[in-house]
Amino acid sequence: MIRTPLSPYQRDIWVAAAQFPENNQYTLFCYDRLIGGELLAGSVLKALCCGF
Repeated sequence: MIRTPLSPYQRDIWVAAAQFPENNQYTLFCYDRLIGGELLAGSVLKALCCGF
């Protein structure tokens, strides 16, 4: 697993989560890793934004 530094935005979310653990606003319940192949940006956007 390759670890990279957090972006300033990611660091701010981490700090807020540490300060206010009862607030689950930024809790992720799952994730997917995309490996190889062609990425269809329109399809990804549609999948992430469905229902909004």
